[in-house]
Amino acid sequence: MLRIFAFILFFTATCGAVTAQFAPQRQLFAEPAESALDIDLNKHLNSEMIGIDEFISNTNSESFSSYENLAIYLSEQFNDPERLSRSIYTWIALNISYDQSSVSNADRDNQSARQVWKNRSAVCEGYASLFNEMCSAAGIESRIINGYVKSFAGDDLSYPNHSWNSVKINGKWRLLDVTWASVNSEGHMRSNPDLDKNYMFHKLDHFFLVNPNRMILTHLPEDPLWQLHDNYINLEIFEKGEEVIKSTLRNSTSGEKDFEQLIADYEKLDSLDKSISYLERMERNSKNRSREYGLGIAYYYKAQEILKNARASNSYKAAQEAKFFYEKSLSQLAVLQEEDFGYEFSKDLAKNVAFRIEALK
Repeated sequence: MLRIFAFILFFTATCGAVTAQFAPQRQLFAEPAESALDIDLNKHLNSEMIGIDEFISNTNSESFSSYENLAIYLSEQFNDPERLSRSIYTWIALNISYDQSSVSNADRDNQSARQVWKNRSAVCEGYASLFNEMCSAAGIESRIINGYVKSFAGDDLSYPNHSWNSVKINGKWRLLDVTWASVNSEGHMRSNPDLDKNYMFHKLDHFFLVNPNRMILTHLPEDPLWQLHDNYINLEIFEKGEEVIKSTLRNSTSGEKDFEQLIADYEKLDSLDKSISYLERMERNSKNRSREYGLGIAYYYKAQEILKNARASNSYKAAQEAKFFYEKSLSQLAVLQEEDFGYEFSKDLAKNVAFRIEALK
């Protein structure tokens, strides 16, 4: 029982996390993949956005004591949310270098926005975290999205490997990837004056407010809500490549969804129901079974919550509802195999769940 209780505490401590990964924490590290990029250098660029990029390239960030102060300064320069978002995005892309050493030593502690600002380096979760925090300081809604990206042939998609962002512009959620927009793999602007600015402008533009149908070709959110299009792409289709994805997008007959409302409704849920909702949407992945693992725990805890809050007058109804969630918990835990993380813990929990189901009969 103590092991189960510790397990539940572990779940409740992590259920607010974006990834809902219940295997040992893996750093999200997919780096900018120059060889995988298909950037149209002949595309017409918005002169206003180029002006923002130029402004940022000439901004002396050393005069700001914190990223919050910089974000507030930028909000004073750009009052339109799209332009302000672009300024934050561009500053990070031009000033934060990709931290290869962090990939090697799997140091997660230096990926907080505060540490990224201090170190001026990050992997993708650090880039996404800093963008998110700077947007918050500037009064813009944004979210961190974790999921899968394909940078090179043979990428292992057993676990999510990347973080990017969504930002709310004029009431609509839009997608961007500041890590892949980074120019630091080619050379920092201030340290390399010969850097081709035309390429820089196009690269910044390529990953800013990306059409969901283009984003899904390389970025698959772990939470399908953040695909932000009606044609659902699962992990199996995603792994088959761009042409299969495009074909699925063309042939889908799914109805139009209001993602702004769906996301708003989801975010109104309490932490436990939010975790259940997230995990139920999450793509099944036979390579790690984190979905089944998390749901097994979440359903158990939901049943416990129902019984705890039950009133005497509704005790029978509460018992039946709790039994329903205990049974769902048991069915999820039964999927786990010996090689899966948490298997031994899940066996203990399953025994406890089975006992509680029997007691409610």
